[in-house]
Amino acid sequence: MSTPKRIVVLGAGVVGLTTAVKILEEGARSGKNYEVAVVGETLPSDEKNARYTSWWAAAQIVTLATEDERYRKIQTDTFEEMWKLATAALEGDDAEMKDRCQGIFKKLKDRRYHETKVYDESLPVEQGHPCGYMPGFRYLTAEELQPLAGRTLSSVLREGGKPKPPAQGTEFTTVTTHSHKYVLYLVDRFLKAGGKLIKAHVWHINTVLEGLDQLGRQPPDAVIVCTGLGTRFLGGVEDKDMYPIRGQTVIINAPWVDEMPEMYYTIADDELGDESGITYIIPRGDGSVVVGGTFHEDDWYPHPRPVIAKRILERAVKFYPQLAPPEVRERKEKEGKEVSVEDVEGIVIENGLGLRPARKGGIRLEVEKMKWDAKDGKGIRTTPVIHNYGHSSGGFQCSWGSANVALDLLQSAL
Repeated sequence: MSTPKRIVVLGAGVVGLTTAVKILEEGARSGKNYEVAVVGETLPSDEKNARYTSWWAAAQIVTLATEDERYRKIQTDTFEEMWKLATAALEGDDAEMKDRCQGIFKKLKDRRYHETKVYDESLPVEQGHPCGYMPGFRYLTAEELQPLAGRTLSSVLREGGKPKPPAQGTEFTTVTTHSHKYVLYLVDRFLKAGGKLIKAHVWHINTVLEGLDQLGRQPPDAVIVCTGLGTRFLGGVEDKDMYPIRGQTVIINAPWVDEMPEMYYTIADDELGDESGITYIIPRGDGSVVVGGTFHEDDWYPHPRPVIAKRILERAVKFYPQLAPPEVRERKEKEGKEVSVEDVEGIVIENGLGLRPARKGGIRLEVEKMKWDAKDGKGIRTTPVIHNYGHSSGGFQCSWGSANVALDLLQSAL
């Protein structure tokens, strides 16, 4: 067998772990010999914090609108892989796979409502909507939109006016993943494929290029940077185009919720002044539901804000009162009352908070030949560094597609 190529992946979030798994498994299939180590300051098994965004991701697998064909393919490739994984875990005959993925995946209908018409319904669905290729895609009828009258954000903020239904809606089937369980699954899959997981803080990329102590000070043949927001501070890279988009959610225990409704608003703020124009309700495979959310650009505050958490729930129960337990809704209906925040406070598991790793200009996926000198008399050497970061809120929905591109770049650089 040929001498193995030593690869170091910096970053142990969903992008880094997926990339590492892809390299090892594809190498084994194609006969290429790779030794892969993932190095992360924070690992999936550590205590939760806002910097490790992959814990907190709502992680529904959808495709965003884009004119960039590579970015679109990254998303569609990821959907195809996640759909295959979910199908194997939920419907397959492999008992080990089912046990390994318990509570991770859920297939369900995603219903999206818009206060204004966004998409041209006269076009073929795959041209007219970024999710038009997904199973069961269709536009909702006016009759299906009418029950939502009075439940849009305009209605919530401007009570007293005539309630209007959403102007447009869509429905399709997709996959949600339990983000924390899923990254632990990736770790297990990576280690079983022969990978090495290292907990370490890397101040400067040169310390990796010259060879980490934990890897016997052997210089790697290539490095893949998947450090998300940390790339802004990684010496030797220091990408100042990286910035956070703060996302706050509320996670509740509501196993009776079996669909994924999302409301997109024309009003993008309220008395808080900085909230986004979306409410989403994302059920997961273990019965928990992620309720969100916020998109606060360049906000570095690392803890949930109680006033935001309350406002998220106020919007959510107005839009989707089915969040409340069935017996509570039945009682409220008999009393002629609306479901309120107090009716769901008892099923709150925790408040979520993550700093999405956004980047001006979008994802960075490219090779850089980095020069370094170990001061050992051997002169200046060059090592290919593959950059794979800046996924913002799309880490999960781009993970496998980005890994495909990163692998192609790696193979062309070695």
